[in-house]
Amino acid sequence: MKKNGLQERQVEAILYTKKYGEITNSKYQEIADVSKATATRDIKELEDKGLLKNIGTKGSSAVYKLGVGS
Repeated sequence: MKKNGLQERQVEAILYTKKYGEITNSKYQEIADVSKATATRDIKELEDKGLLKNIGTKGSSAVYKLGVGS
């Protein structure tokens, strides 16, 4: 995953999602110890790379699962 240019915290998010099946923005903020804005940017980057996929909800209740690239 590091070859994709991911931050260590993004790798942790992917590993978390593999273990628990999904991740939210607030959970990402908690495990990565980042602000909401940083979490949103990081998750967007993971979505753009196909590693995470939003499963229908938007905003603060958005839930992400692993995408095809993970």
